[in-house]
Amino acid sequence: MLDELRARFKQRFIETARARIARTRSVDGDMGTAASEMHGLAGEAALLEYAECAKLARAAEGHARAGEGRKCKEVVDDLEAAVDGLAESGGRSAE
Repeated sequence: MLDELRARFKQRFIETARARIARTRSVDGDMGTAASEMHGLAGEAALLEYAECAKLARAAEGHARAGEGRKCKEVVDDLEAAVDGLAESGGRSAE
């Protein structure tokens, strides 16, 4: 069943993840919005069992909630790389 979900929603997940990452980067210090975006992304990644993406999104959310903008940005950079890796993996899971 998970394979079916991933096959059906992987591309949509990647598009949504990239949009959430872009919104997180554009918030100009609004850590509440950044935390909210990362919280949503963590849940979506966990649902599809993209563990690395979920872990990184949760870490970014934690930094945002703590007001640690620089650390949040660093983790979001790592998250973007993980999403790009997932996109490059074609039909397989990168995680």
